[in-house]
Amino acid sequence: MPDAPLAEWDWDAEAAELRETLAPEIKAAIALGILAFLLSLLRQGQLTPEIVAKLPTMREAAGAWAERYSFELVRGLTETTRTQLQQALAAYYNTPGMSREQLVELILRGPGGLQDLQVRGRRFTAAERAEMIASTELTRADTEALLIAARTSGLRMVKPYTQPPLHPRCRCRLDPLVRADGTLSWRWITAQDERTCSECAPLDGQDVGAA
Repeated sequence: MPDAPLAEWDWDAEAAELRETLAPEIKAAIALGILAFLLSLLRQGQLTPEIVAKLPTMREAAGAWAERYSFELVRGLTETTRTQLQQALAAYYNTPGMSREQLVELILRGPGGLQDLQVRGRRFTAAERAEMIASTELTRADTEALLIAARTSGLRMVKPYTQPPLHPRCRCRLDPLVRADGTLSWRWITAQDERTCSECAPLDGQDVGAA
């Protein structure tokens, strides 16, 4: 079987180690997202004692999401790695004369390899891939924290019709926006740097709450 050499690999241990690395970062992003939500309401004169009293509930709900999402994220990354290894080994077994050196090269640098990742026509190295995943997922955690805090606050709110991240390495964020009628909506904020893409740039400063 092409995947036989992988049978003894401790995928559970690898997943646990990856979760141990990612979970604290995601939880930190969640905590900062909740703080950003409260500070935004404070700036707009909308922060009440009743909302502040719900802070423990916000933290509990956001923490539960972080636990679930960290598990799902790591499982997805681990499965992707396993699939890539299986594909490389299948190619090795089905290609007469293929050397171990060529197998290593295929695993690290081949199509869908562990070292390289193809995104929108550009190839990323292993280090860039790790940075891209971290940046994207921390943006996702920040967005989710804001939405959880809003739902828990008791304020009348509308959902955003679009939200970060829109693409890998997206560093945009949502900012709570209290409309004139008291409805809580969302203003899109871009990082305004070299990573700001043509999708995100036009959204900067816009109310992206559903009508």
